[in-house]
Amino acid sequence: MIYPRPPVARSYLCNYCSCWRKSSLQENLENSASRLNLLLAWLEDHFADEVNWDAVADQFSLSLRTLHRQLKQQTGLTPQRYLNRLRLMKARHLLRHSEASVTDIAYRCGFSDSNHFSTLFRREFNWSPRDIRQGRDGFLQ
Repeated sequence: MIYPRPPVARSYLCNYCSCWRKSSLQENLENSASRLNLLLAWLEDHFADEVNWDAVADQFSLSLRTLHRQLKQQTGLTPQRYLNRLRLMKARHLLRHSEASVTDIAYRCGFSDSNHFSTLFRREFNWSPRDIRQGRDGFLQ
């Protein structure tokens, strides 16, 4: 039986380790992306809830820093800004398609202060909630 010479064996081992490391890194990236997609779906379902970002990161097996970094990479927004934008989009839909008061919509969308809601809404859409309700934004209802 012929045994490979040590430099050849070392080369095989290095190639194996390199391939294993790349495979492991790719798997970690895929798992992380999968967890982030689950997080985005969770936020869509729980947008009106009070969110503790530390607990959310733990729930999705992400560090808070990783959650923040990956969400910002994928959406361009920090986690809280993403959540606020999601809430505001839901509120805009309700303003256009329901008879609920602006204050009620603010609370139903996770805002504890309707004045703060109105300020954020105007900043995001350049229209007040009342303007949207009255159809002044030009959206065909």
